[in-house]
Amino acid sequence: MRRALLACLLAGCYHASNLACAVSCENGQSCPNGLQCGLSDHLCHGGGRECSEIDAGVPDDAGEPPLIDAPNPDAPSVPFCDRSQATIIACYQFEGNTDNESMYTLTTTRSAVAFPLGKPELGRALQLTMDSSVLIGDTVSLDLQQFTVEAWLDQSSSTNMNNVFAVDNADQYGMFVDVNNDPYCAYVTAPPPPAQPTLVIARAPLAKALTPGQWTHVACVYNGTSLTLYMNGTMAMENPTGGAVATASVLGTGIGSVAPSTPQDNHYVGLIDNLRIWSVARTRTEICADAAPNCH
Repeated sequence: MRRALLACLLAGCYHASNLACAVSCENGQSCPNGLQCGLSDHLCHGGGRECSEIDAGVPDDAGEPPLIDAPNPDAPSVPFCDRSQATIIACYQFEGNTDNESMYTLTTTRSAVAFPLGKPELGRALQLTMDSSVLIGDTVSLDLQQFTVEAWLDQSSSTNMNNVFAVDNADQYGMFVDVNNDPYCAYVTAPPPPAQPTLVIARAPLAKALTPGQWTHVACVYNGTSLTLYMNGTMAMENPTGGAVATASVLGTGIGSVAPSTPQDNHYVGLIDNLRIWSVARTRTEICADAAPNCH
């Protein structure tokens, strides 16, 4: 094939569509190695088709697969809170409200919150203080055995409390921040009696602490066998302790505080945005896409 291609190049008739060669030939006359003589145009070609067929777009079953069109940048994107997606149980964009935008009917109450401009590409965010309260009413929809809790966090300042509640499904699972500003994921086991429930934690190392005033995408993922913490789409810690997740609590789910909320009790102070709770364990690729452009 190299010698045939060289013959094409020397003849000055390289055909980019199919490495075809326009060396003249007569019927029955041999072409350079690997080339075939076209019956109508009497030219040597690099394949069974003639140049005229190539240029006309005649399919070639034996050739290379056709190129796939690049994605259309003008095509509509999937909504962040996709109401057709049954695995998105709770979804909050906080564009001036605390309304759940998933397909599920969840009751969310709030007090002492604001909605300032947040991360530039995300619009407004939920601003929480020590006196804020946002509570999702108790629902079996959030009693999950596999879950993903993910949100963008921007703390206003370092915390002085051992456990700050970013998202807390009381006595079940959630996303938290410790006194060193290290985010961590946790869930409570539900072992058969007489064994006692235990708390399983995946905590970020000190080098991964949240920086006050800086947005960080944090995700907690439990697949039934391991609990994983992601920061900006990168795995920060994994705890391979599996087991059933407790579901007995009827206290609801707090956003920015323990559920049910009490004044200044381990409150998250700062901004939270684009919060989603899924009933599935999302993959690292999916988490990275959500953390873009921070994740590469």
